[in-house]
Order: sequence, then C-alpha cells, then structure tokens
Amino acid sequence: MNLDEQIDIFKAIGHPVRFRVLQSLSDSEKSVGEIEEDTKVSQPGLSQHLRSCAKRNW
Repeated sequence: MNLDEQIDIFKAIGHPVRFRVLQSLSDSEKSVGEIEEDTKVSQPGLSQHLRSCAKRNW
C-alpha cells in the first residue's frame, strides 16, 4: 500500500460517521437498519457513507 492509499484510509475513517459505521460492523455483519440504529444516522446519510466505503472496497 502506498502513502496516498494510506492517507485516503485515514481520511475516510477520520470522519466520525464512517468511524461509527466501521465500529458497528466490527463484530458482525448487519443490515442497513441495524447500522442506522447503532449509529443514529439517517438512512440517506448512512447510504452516502456506505457508498464512500464501497468505493474503497471496504
């Protein structure tokens, strides 16, 4: 992994919502509804952050 890729990862997990999403998923797979409940983020907002994670193949 090169430096630019590492920086991209830190930028992504540096966002509080994405960090909470990753925390929520750290123990098991969950539905969007379960992640929404865990993170207290609206479904549209959560979709944006999940899309950002998907672009990074997470």
